[in-house]
Amino acid sequence: MTNYSIGGPKAQKLNVIQKIGLILSGIGIGVLLVAWAGQNFNQNGLMLTLTLSALLVGILVYTYGTYANQSAGIKNDGVFFRSLTNKGVIGWISGVVLTLFYVYFCLKIPYLIYMKVYHPCYWLSTAN
Repeated sequence: MTNYSIGGPKAQKLNVIQKIGLILSGIGIGVLLVAWAGQNFNQNGLMLTLTLSALLVGILVYTYGTYANQSAGIKNDGVFFRSLTNKGVIGWISGVVLTLFYVYFCLKIPYLIYMKVYHPCYWLSTAN
């Protein structure tokens, strides 16, 4: 069976450092969701700083755990040999479909009343 995934055929096993990074990021996202749901904290500025710091540190720890033992450089891992990414038929079809999807919505949606004010494609298409 052909694998059309860009990422790779098998799932990656997480090491301890990556799990710590995910936990920190999860705590940050969890606190943001609790605040978004309406919970009022006594010190909003401090909580925002701690939450965003937990997200940033979690992302950095996860990234370190992922790339610490690998050699420097770009890892394309054979991405140019897959039919989705090497100008194959599937790549061309997906590129054309995505382009047509964008062009359709760029030309149709701006004519709606609420989009005439906000959509950037409307202003580009009506500029003289």
